[in-house]
Amino acid sequence: MLTNGPAVGSKDLPDEHYSRLLAALVAEPDRPISEPCFLSEAEREQQIVTWNDTRTEYPRDRSIAELFEEVARGCPDRVAVVDGNEQLTYGMLDERANRLAAHLELQGVASGSRVGLALDRSAAMIVSMVGILKTGAAYVPLDADYPAERLRFLIEDTRLSAIVTDRDLPGGVPLVRFEDALGTAPQEVNTRAKATAENTAYIMYTSGSTGTPKGVEVTQRGVIRLVKNASYVDFGPAEVFAQISNSSFDAITFEVWGALLNGARLVILPTSVVLSPEAFAAAIEKHHLSAMFLTSSLFNVMAARCPQAFREMRHLLVGGDAVDPRWSRHVLKTAPLDRIINGYGPTECTTFSVTHDIRDVPEGAKSVPIGRPLSNSQAYVLDWNMQPAPIGVAGELYLGGDGVAKGYWNRPELTAERFVPSPFDPTGQARLYKTGDMARYSEDGVIEYLGRTDHQVKIRGFRIELGEIETVLRQHPKVRDCAVVVGQDASGGKTLWAYAATGPGARPNWSEIRQFLRARLPEFMLPSAGLFLDAMPLSPNGKVDRRKLPPIEAAPTANGATPMTEAQQTVAEVWKKVLGVRDIGLDDNFFEVGGDSLLMANVECELRPRFRTPFTITDLFEFSTIRALAARLSGEGKQSAVVSEAQERARRQKMAMGGVRTAVRGA
Repeated sequence: MLTNGPAVGSKDLPDEHYSRLLAALVAEPDRPISEPCFLSEAEREQQIVTWNDTRTEYPRDRSIAELFEEVARGCPDRVAVVDGNEQLTYGMLDERANRLAAHLELQGVASGSRVGLALDRSAAMIVSMVGILKTGAAYVPLDADYPAERLRFLIEDTRLSAIVTDRDLPGGVPLVRFEDALGTAPQEVNTRAKATAENTAYIMYTSGSTGTPKGVEVTQRGVIRLVKNASYVDFGPAEVFAQISNSSFDAITFEVWGALLNGARLVILPTSVVLSPEAFAAAIEKHHLSAMFLTSSLFNVMAARCPQAFREMRHLLVGGDAVDPRWSRHVLKTAPLDRIINGYGPTECTTFSVTHDIRDVPEGAKSVPIGRPLSNSQAYVLDWNMQPAPIGVAGELYLGGDGVAKGYWNRPELTAERFVPSPFDPTGQARLYKTGDMARYSEDGVIEYLGRTDHQVKIRGFRIELGEIETVLRQHPKVRDCAVVVGQDASGGKTLWAYAATGPGARPNWSEIRQFLRARLPEFMLPSAGLFLDAMPLSPNGKVDRRKLPPIEAAPTANGATPMTEAQQTVAEVWKKVLGVRDIGLDDNFFEVGGDSLLMANVECELRPRFRTPFTITDLFEFSTIRALAARLSGEGKQSAVVSEAQERARRQKMAMGGVRTAVRGA
């Protein structure tokens, strides 16, 4: 994604910048570009001090539970959470959270403990987040649909005191059933906040390059700095926040605490609604939603299908991956909202660190800037010597401020490598997070993202270390070597391709490889297609030469039976168009041949005008083969043998795959 020239939307850099830079390079080619021959003292002062003068007043020394209780006491009858037909006022939410906290304390949970959170998006999940923090403990999101092996690792790695859940989980940790806990909690509870701003709020796991996930330990201060008196959004009690992220995606921090610490309303939207653009647009209007975060991929789908859905939005944040200027421009022209906000920030810096107001996107723009640091955050573009890079010159982006996490849980060496002392802090106390992202400054201080320094990628908002997938793939007994790269699906979106060198002899089929990976990795990390090679192409230094890997034109099919009936042929035609494949089998599973939730939204759009039988997007996930879906849509009825078999297969697949919601981050 590396580009040349200034950041989109900024003025061209003055000629003297380039002239001075080139002259110094010619005269002293070995001198670091951060030295005075490149940067004047005024320029250093501008980058280090002026552009990072973001200090504002906010309750930096208070805890999340303390601030929430203050809001609940001030407006106990105001609606806090809407979950379908269920509504919780602030008073009700506070009372239920107190009862859960009391039950957890009876189980031995105390300040400094860690409690697993394994609930689907619901009012119960929100109550649990508040209740866990009231004990002084930190919550650890656990996607209960992860493979058992991965769940067991997360549970054991964080040494949980308990898990709040509604299902059975591995690991030997006491399970607290949410409904049972509320029913057995004592009537009198101590609601005194038991944590400080320095305490851990949550530990959230991200992909690890060595094959092991790493837990990011986020402080309560980091969360509070994100949502109290922050510069990028006007938080207040009049706002209505959409809650569409699952608990293991850090955008939930913005959604939940942005609402609850400011007396606003939080509306939980079902996954089936979020994945259907028309239903999503109707929900935005019905609930008068005014603030939400969307991954770039989900935003692109909505912008293409229902751009007018955002017309009343006051705070539309988009991020998780590079924002597409084409769709940003389309929404700004179609819907009269003031702005779209490009939100950038790794989990290690508490959701957002840098934001950019997208008010206008020039024709022909190839990218959208990530912007400037938000309140009480710092951002520096530094060279290899950790000194400011000249304006317009690429460097690595380092982030600082109150949002920087404590580090990686139980990984001191990795923490020391990525969380480094700030060279710009005279006290020697401040730290910077080394992002691994390449960036550069425009003349007016706006930051443009340029790409990665490693093999970390973002797909549909998920942060993925390709090395983690490769480590697991190499464990297959028939795989000698492998590589995983980013490819392109039929809609132009990013997807994962896997290449495996198996050597001579019988090769495994692709379905076998996916099942092997599925037992060890979350669904969002599974490559959509693969190719077997006799040997991997190597560069002169002996490493895999990714540039010589052949493109994968189409995903393999699991069953070559040909669609016969008119309904089957219609579904097959739509699938081939959406998936970008030349052929597809009657019993191929949509998600086995490169499909995901966002592509299924496109299938819904294509199928609706072609069938009279009413259906929901949930049906498309449930009947995920051409045979089953054609039977459902042609009116054979839900009791047919084909449909019943598809439903049973879908139930088994959901248990193995993590269901619908893992295919779109946040859905």
